[in-house]
Amino acid sequence: MRHLLILSETMRRAGVTTFYRASLCIAVFEKPGIENRLLARLMGLSGENITTAMRYLAKYNLIHKDTVITPENKRINKYYPTPYLKDTLANLDYDLKTHYHEQTK
Repeated sequence: MRHLLILSETMRRAGVTTFYRASLCIAVFEKPGIENRLLARLMGLSGENITTAMRYLAKYNLIHKDTVITPENKRINKYYPTPYLKDTLANLDYDLKTHYHEQTK
């Protein structure tokens, strides 16, 4: 249970107030360059919902978006983690491992 509290508090401090947005951060961190449509499929949501959530995360400097235009003139949004998100998740990983180590002593 404490792991969940550590995750929640770390993400809250970074401006991520829901587990839905935290899941998006983790997906972008794990798959840099992930496309909007794949995120929508993974989360079971519409592309518009993902776009809205990603705008929020960009506002807090957690992700950045690149728009690519295909040869068919289609716009594809790709999302990448910022150094701030990478640091936040690295610190979270460290905190969780430290807490786990303390629990197993």
